[in-house]
Amino acid sequence: IKKRYGIKGPFLLFVGRLVEEKGIKYLIDTMPEVVKKYSQAKLLIVGSGPLENDLKRQAKNLDLLGKNIIFTGAIPNDKLPKYYATADIFIGPSVVAKSGGSEGFGLVFVEALMSKTCVIASDLKAISDIIKNETTGIQTDVKNIGLFSEKIIELIENREKREKLAENTYKFVKNHFSWDVIKNRYYKVLKGE
Repeated sequence: IKKRYGIKGPFLLFVGRLVEEKGIKYLIDTMPEVVKKYSQAKLLIVGSGPLENDLKRQAKNLDLLGKNIIFTGAIPNDKLPKYYATADIFIGPSVVAKSGGSEGFGLVFVEALMSKTCVIASDLKAISDIIKNETTGIQTDVKNIGLFSEKIIELIENREKREKLAENTYKFVKNHFSWDVIKNRYYKVLKGE
């Protein structure tokens, strides 16, 4: 994956539909600060959706399209684990859309965490069910571009912290969301316990 996309520096990953509630525009806005400090940093945006052209235009206006920000389009689900496992940081900048719509607990977070990839996420309540700030990942106000950029740079710089957060989260997900745990919960519900 790194070879395919020419990744030689920090590898940041977003996976999801390209819609307003995913908050991708805020993630793109962080990249000039990240690139100022890490010129070889790359953000892979995996997915497609109605905002794709707008987001590409935003990246192009920042002079980062194709250099530091790469849109891959949709990738088959069976190929995603390699992307998660290769990334240094998975970023889920979900927000409440103007329409009021927002993302609940996203499966992409579980997928990233099961791949032992460090996660930065927005501070939405639904996400805090799995991302406990500074314990199992980083939660931040993604609309505060300065703070959001700072959190990304902090994790790029601190490999030990990334690894610790990823390990903590992997254990948390395994203990709460593995198939065995879910199966046992369903079994208890069906038995009426």
